[in-house]
Amino acid sequence: MTVPLDPEAWGKLGRTIRQHREEAGLSRRALAAKAGVSEKSIQVAEEGRVPRGRMPQSLSRIEEALDWAPGSSIAILKGQTWMHFSMREEDVRLEAEAPKEAARTLPDQESLFKSPRQDALFKDLSSRDLELTQSGHLAQDVFMRQAKRYRNLRGVSVEELARRVAVAGSSLTEQDIRSLEDGTRLLRMAEAREIAGALETTVDWILGSGFSDDAPEEMRWPPTAEELEAEAKALQRRMGDMGGRVMAAHRQLAMAREREAAARQESELAMAMLQSAMAQEREMERHYQYLLGRIDSLRAAAGKETVVEFHPVYEEEE
Repeated sequence: MTVPLDPEAWGKLGRTIRQHREEAGLSRRALAAKAGVSEKSIQVAEEGRVPRGRMPQSLSRIEEALDWAPGSSIAILKGQTWMHFSMREEDVRLEAEAPKEAARTLPDQESLFKSPRQDALFKDLSSRDLELTQSGHLAQDVFMRQAKRYRNLRGVSVEELARRVAVAGSSLTEQDIRSLEDGTRLLRMAEAREIAGALETTVDWILGSGFSDDAPEEMRWPPTAEELEAEAKALQRRMGDMGGRVMAAHRQLAMAREREAAARQESELAMAMLQSAMAQEREMERHYQYLLGRIDSLRAAAGKETVVEFHPVYEEEE
């Protein structure tokens, strides 16, 4: 995409990154380690330097390390606010549209969310598993658990998997994959497809391998303590993200109510001013008519023609 060239916008982005880094109690070195970028990249970002050419790839990793929604940097450069950003379309689909996808018949479309009623793979599922397959964030966790199992069964190391997805054009790194597997990074729909493709299978197969007769026995074993711990970490991170959104929504609501109260007060003041002005106008009109009457009386007494026109005073309707 085209890089915005406004130095003020980049300065604002840099200040925002620094502010949130300091609020998180992170040094530049700590943030760099968490984001998987160099300390120099953090320094350049915080100083608000305008890059040449393409958008720095390090920004997306800094966003993730700061628990920002994807695309936050671009939004800040456009003058928006970081806390109001929605997730990318593919993530919104994964999180929010799972019930819609589960209700459709999509015989040729790869999806994390097939309807259990329309796939024989799901015919013997328990109510818990039915709920599991139709819940977006749980489906992400199940996918990564089963993908890791399948990777190990096939003897594919994390390094080899990273190499395969890179050959396919993915930006996923070895560290990204490790973070996905241990629950410290959230999965996106496109990444699920890339990982499945690198393992020479599909998202649907991996997701359903925990209860499919066609899958290896090891894929159907109950989750281990280590796997559940990874899922708990991922859920904890989502809870933190959601807590931030709840706080942001509370702030927005409070600000909206303050604006509403101020607008109501301003409206009441304007109404009072209008009523006062109209009352004064009526009083002036009455006095004007009184003066006209006196003038006509004097003219009539002097035998002069009455030429002054009277204008009615319009009283306010009861």
